[in-house]
Amino acid sequence: MGKLKFEPLVKLERYIEWERAARNHMIREGFWDIATKKPTVSELKGQQAKSEMVLLVGAAFGKLVDESPNAAVAWDRLHKEFIMQMSARQLEYNARLTALTIDRDEDISAYFLRAEHYRDVLAATGFVIPECVMIANVLKGLPPEYAVVKTTITAGGE
Repeated sequence: MGKLKFEPLVKLERYIEWERAARNHMIREGFWDIATKKPTVSELKGQQAKSEMVLLVGAAFGKLVDESPNAAVAWDRLHKEFIMQMSARQLEYNARLTALTIDRDEDISAYFLRAEHYRDVLAATGFVIPECVMIANVLKGLPPEYAVVKTTITAGGE
């Protein structure tokens, strides 16, 4: 069968997106039953499924898959690794967003981009920040010279 084109799993921030593409790829290649603990038709088919998973994850997580006894265990280990790291990333980036302040030498555009990055990382872990919370955190981190902007934005929301 033809190969689907998508990037291997390199960073866990992209796990949810990668998992969907990898699952569809494994279904198309006939390996999904093997990766989801259904009985393996043959040892060869099981090894092929695991080998395909090594290619799907690339170097970053290849060892985790390669050291697994079979494709089903590898799939579970990848998911557990994601869950473990997801919780840590949610805590880390939520703390960063809550403590967000503009750096002394940072322009406002770079500050907004940094805030958006924090929001995007949180969203990738399934932790969605409401827009009003995002705006409040960004405004809170602005220095006094932005008081008029802060007042204008907060008054507009009433």
